[in-house]
Amino acid sequence: MSVMEGDDIRLSVSIIGATHFTWYHNKNNIGASTDIVHHSNGSQCSLTINNVQEKHKGYYICEASNEAGKVQNSAWLCVKRRTFIVPPSFIRPLVPVKARVGETARFTCELVEVPQLTVQWFKDAIELHNSDKYKIITQNYVSTLEVFRSQIIDCGEYTCKASNPVGQESCSVELAVFEPAIFTKKPESSSTFAGKKLQLRCEVSGSVPLKVSWFKEGTILVESANLHLHSERNAHFLEISEVMVAHAGEYVCKVTNPHGGEACTVDVTVFDQPHFTKSLHPVNMAVGGRLRLEAEVNNDSGVTVAWTKNGKPIWPTARCGISFRNRLAVVDIPRAEVSDTGEYLCTASNEAGSDFCSAAIDVKGE
Repeated sequence: MSVMEGDDIRLSVSIIGATHFTWYHNKNNIGASTDIVHHSNGSQCSLTINNVQEKHKGYYICEASNEAGKVQNSAWLCVKRRTFIVPPSFIRPLVPVKARVGETARFTCELVEVPQLTVQWFKDAIELHNSDKYKIITQNYVSTLEVFRSQIIDCGEYTCKASNPVGQESCSVELAVFEPAIFTKKPESSSTFAGKKLQLRCEVSGSVPLKVSWFKEGTILVESANLHLHSERNAHFLEISEVMVAHAGEYVCKVTNPHGGEACTVDVTVFDQPHFTKSLHPVNMAVGGRLRLEAEVNNDSGVTVAWTKNGKPIWPTARCGISFRNRLAVVDIPRAEVSDTGEYLCTASNEAGSDFCSAAIDVKGE
C-alpha cells in the first residue's frame, strides 16, 4: 500500500482467537510513540501512523498469539514524497511557420520543467492527435508538431497548450501555406447548337490573389452583352447567352497567382441548323417501278428527319422503307403504285432550327 508524505494511515487486522498483538517495522518491534498509536479490541488490532514520513516506509508485520501459538500478517508501506507544483510556462514559445504545398510544416516549443505536465495541440480550437496527417512528439519538455503534406486547407491558428493540476499556459501562431495556382477541375470541350447557351466551367486552387482569364484564339475575352464572366467561390465560369457559329473554336483558360499558374485548352463546337446540300427532284414514272427519293443534309448532329405526303406524315411500312444515315434521308418504295402520287416534303431539324425540300411525284397507271 502507499501513502503521501504528511498524511495519516491506519493498518488493521482481524484475527479470531488472538489474545496478544505485537507490531514490527522492518523486523524491529514497534512501541507506542507520539506518531504511532496501537489499538486492540478483542480480535481486532490496528496501528495508526500520524504524519507519515520517509522513515515510516518499509515492511510491517502484525503478530497475533494465544496459548496455542501465533500467526503473522504483513504489508509493505510505500511513502510518496510531496512535490511543490507550479503552473507550466514556455521557455521558447512557438513562432509562425510558412510552408509550400506538399511540404512538412513543423512547430516546436520548449517548456519549463514542471511535474505532472500534459501537452496538447490544437488547430483552430480543435484538438489534434497522431495520425497520417499529424505527428506530435513531447520529450524532455520540448514538444513538436509536424503537419505532413501541407495544403491550403491546413492554414490557420495552431496552439500548444501545457497544463498541470495547478494551471495552464497556451501559445498560438499561424501556419501559412503557399500554393501555385492550379486547376482542381479543368474546363471541358463542349458541343452545342446555335442559339443555345454555352457555359465553360473550371475550378481552381492556390494562394490568393488568384486571377482567372479566358482567351479565344489568342485574344483575351471581356464582358459583353452576350458574354459573361463570373465566379462562385473556387469555380469560374464563361457563359455565352446565345451561341453563334462564330463562337466555335479554341478557348484557353489561364489561372495565375504570385507563385505560378497553368493553362488549359478546350474546343467549342457549334452546330448550326441543318441545310440540304441535295434536294428532292420531281419524278414521273410508271406503276411497278422503284420509287426512291433521296435528300442530303450538311450535318447530322442531333438531326431528325420527317417525311410527309400531301401534308400527312409518312411512316415505314412493309412496302415503304424510310431511313436516315450518313446525312442521307431516303424513302424507298420497291414497287410504286398510283396511290404513291403526291407532293413529298422532307424536313430536317435539330435544336438550332430546320430546313426542308419537296418534290412532286407522279405515278401513272398502265
